[in-house]
Amino acid sequence: MLLSPQRSTFLRTLAIAVAGLCLPLLWPGVLANLFRTAPFVAERHDAGWPAALVTLRVGSDLLIGLSYAAISSVLSYVVYRNRAALPFDWVVLAFGLFIVACGVTHLTHVLVRYIPVFWFDGYIRALTATVSVATALALPPLVPRISALLNAERTLREHQVRLEQINVAMTAAVTRAEFLAGLSDALQAAHDPREVAELALAQLGPVLEVDEIVAAQVEGGRARLWSSWGRVHPATLAMLSGEGSPLERTPMLRRAVESGQAQYTQQYGQGAGDLSLEGLPFAAALEPILEAGGRVVGTLGFTRAPGKPWQPGELELARRAAATIGLALERTRNAQALRESEARLNEAMRHAPLGELMVGAAGRLERINPAASRILGIEASGVLGLPLGEVLGPVEWNAGESADGEQPYVRPDGTALWLQIHTSVVRDREGHLQQLILQLQDMTERRRAHLELKQLSAQLERSNRELQEFASVASHDLQEPVRKVLAFGSRLQGLDGERLSEGGRQSLERMLAAAERMQRLIQDLLSLSRVSTRGQNFQLVPLDKLLAQVTEDLEDQVARTGGRIEHAPLPTVSADPTQLRQLLQNLVGNALKYHREGVAPRVQVTPVASAPGTVRLLVRDNGIGFAPEHAERIFQPFQRLHGRGQYEGTGIGLAICRRIVERHGGTLTATGVEGKGSTFELTLPLTPVRSEEGTA
Repeated sequence: MLLSPQRSTFLRTLAIAVAGLCLPLLWPGVLANLFRTAPFVAERHDAGWPAALVTLRVGSDLLIGLSYAAISSVLSYVVYRNRAALPFDWVVLAFGLFIVACGVTHLTHVLVRYIPVFWFDGYIRALTATVSVATALALPPLVPRISALLNAERTLREHQVRLEQINVAMTAAVTRAEFLAGLSDALQAAHDPREVAELALAQLGPVLEVDEIVAAQVEGGRARLWSSWGRVHPATLAMLSGEGSPLERTPMLRRAVESGQAQYTQQYGQGAGDLSLEGLPFAAALEPILEAGGRVVGTLGFTRAPGKPWQPGELELARRAAATIGLALERTRNAQALRESEARLNEAMRHAPLGELMVGAAGRLERINPAASRILGIEASGVLGLPLGEVLGPVEWNAGESADGEQPYVRPDGTALWLQIHTSVVRDREGHLQQLILQLQDMTERRRAHLELKQLSAQLERSNRELQEFASVASHDLQEPVRKVLAFGSRLQGLDGERLSEGGRQSLERMLAAAERMQRLIQDLLSLSRVSTRGQNFQLVPLDKLLAQVTEDLEDQVARTGGRIEHAPLPTVSADPTQLRQLLQNLVGNALKYHREGVAPRVQVTPVASAPGTVRLLVRDNGIGFAPEHAERIFQPFQRLHGRGQYEGTGIGLAICRRIVERHGGTLTATGVEGKGSTFELTLPLTPVRSEEGTA
């Protein structure tokens, strides 16, 4: 079981006291004769001493005994009052017992002088010896602990000194922080970089105890004066004024700008490249001013007498002051940019052809430009601050995105308008709504024109449909007499052709040829009119396979002309297979037909790079070509560049090709060079623009 410190102290002290009291009693004769006076006459070593000497000895022993008693009482009182804090309280009490025993010994000397209680005197001496020995034996083991205690005391004193130094440093840091906070507050009032520099230098100079401070702007490899404080050397002011000084002229300044690190020296004027100024050498320091991105935009230069070295606290204050100035400069630049941006915005809004409204986060109108006032028929002064709904009526917009819409509006004078509104949402970094920007355009006339155009388009579509129906009926009705002319003309030629005169036979042949041309023309007209009305549903069409079928259909023409059809691997598209086959057959057939005399036709069908989602094909030939000015004419119905005597045909084939391509949502163009050939460029979407269904 562990004992408390107080109980342990009591027991140790009691043990020493008991040992001191009991052990001398064990000596032979002590206990029996302890309080007996001696029956023998002791040899008195002080017999015959002068009375003064006797008084001196007795008085001294009495004073020593009483003093020992007083000392032991004080020690006991101290131990009692500080028993919880003293680490060696039992040793102190043991030492107190030793002092008490020594005091009693001196008092016994006085007693024995007058009463011969020698056994008692011996007992007291033995008691004192026992307590002394016990105290002496208790002290050596405590030496390491006492040394540790003394070391702890020294460490405590060192810590106190260190704490005092830290306290001084913290006080200085707080002072610097308060100064920098005041500096930052003061710089809030600055509106331009020069004003920032002037305010900063006016506060920084007295605090740093320097002779001069120079703030310089760094731009384009030159340093220019912003502001100065103190007794600045005229040569320095002259060097930095106007266009400024190149950085290369002052190596210390160049190092500060290139490294972005402070430069300082106690002996400026003795280094290589230092300027030669009156009063050299002196202590100099250069602190770069950095913007947020780390670019050096300026410097702070400090100088003072060389006998006063730069202290770390001063350099730290200069560094933090430069950082504060850098933030203030960036704030002024941003504020200036914001003012310029607002001015440009106001100017743009004032001259913008579109009406513009700015609505705050609370939904109230903050700005309106003249165009919006003109469109809405209102005065800006009468609507600013009103809710948007009271100005325009309910505006539908997506809270997360910009939006476009149209809505009706009635001016105060009763004029009805139709407005197109583009709404933009402006948010802050946290995503909170800051502004709505609405752009207005009067769409009344355009909407009216659009409705008229829509009506005209419907009428045109109806007319086209009626025209197609008429063309179909007319072509059917036209084919019937042509068929009869051909039938009766062929019968006449077969039965009575030999009885006709030569002139009659020639007339009959011309009549039959003309009837055949009329029949082909009617059939081509039917094909042209049926491109949009008789088409099939779109499906996936492999162009390789389709071109092979076309080549097979044209093999007689290829053999007759000695031509050749070549193609690279072709893609698969979604199309009307019948119409796409007719398209390729017309293009390749024309390339074979319009060949140069004595030159075998060569047709190449190749895919080329195109926009995503489309396929682009080139159909090239080495035929007769055409002049560039005819590039559009050849796609018009009945337009021929050559007479029928040279090349057969009705002049509708390419018109049918373009109509087919347009039905598929593509384009067909042509380029050519007379005597060298032509190239037809075909562009089709890989997937149809819309589903096309044939009609009966």
